[in-house]
Amino acid sequence: MLNIQTIDITTNDIDLSGQVDDLSGEARVVATTFAPASSLEHAGILVVLVHGGSYTRRYWDLIVPGYERDAYSCALYLAQRGHVVVTLDMLGTGESNVAISGGQLTPQMMAQAIDLVIRRVKQESTTILCGHSMGAYISHLAQSTFASADALMLLGNNIGQIRDIGINLDMVLGMVDEGYISVPRPFLYPFFHGSFPPPTEVIAADDAYNVPVPLQLMQGMLTPGKQVQLARNITVPLLLVFGEEDSVKDPGDELSYFPMLVRGRRLFCPLLLTVTISQRIGLNCGKS
Repeated sequence: MLNIQTIDITTNDIDLSGQVDDLSGEARVVATTFAPASSLEHAGILVVLVHGGSYTRRYWDLIVPGYERDAYSCALYLAQRGHVVVTLDMLGTGESNVAISGGQLTPQMMAQAIDLVIRRVKQESTTILCGHSMGAYISHLAQSTFASADALMLLGNNIGQIRDIGINLDMVLGMVDEGYISVPRPFLYPFFHGSFPPPTEVIAADDAYNVPVPLQLMQGMLTPGKQVQLARNITVPLLLVFGEEDSVKDPGDELSYFPMLVRGRRLFCPLLLTVTISQRIGLNCGKS
């Protein structure tokens, strides 16, 4: 494992103006790259990490005062193991800018922006696209439409039915302000942190990056079956991961929505990983 001092961390403002379909005016995505300083240490894999709703790219690299720099950093964890990692603020969120309102910004535009970023940075590396929650929805849409990654990881996403998590469309529509939805973070604590929350200083650091969510992104995520058609286009290796507090109603059914990953009767690519707070893990590789 590489020492944290051997990891180069750079942040870039990527101009996508004029490149996103149906979007005129400014379009910029801010991305941070974590990479081994020496090319000899590269593992040849690029991992693109896409944050969930109400978060920014800091979700993957959370700095908590009083803790080691890499204590809550998925990005550094992967970079220390030789991977090149790119975290980004989805178009219209965090530091990424767009010339239209949140109500006009579509998931398709956000997905194409991710595709454009991947094509800008991937070079010759094997590319894994990994999204969490709403970021998984947009990553799923990006891969289904543009197929720019070599593998896909969807964390805390749901393809089929959504279980009752105390959040629904009627509720969030009452929180719309200029096309964005701001959900008070304490309202989400039971869903985000479950029965065993982290230390208060970690929650405070996490809450510092609470940002509004574009309306159509929230609507898409909370609409049952919205992603079923997308799943039919996925042909790359796939990892699905769920926690016990996630919105998916039946994790065991999720693999069935990916017919292109089935050859004859044999499921050959996808894996389903279900993790509970008590760290019990079940791995389902499908059936012949």
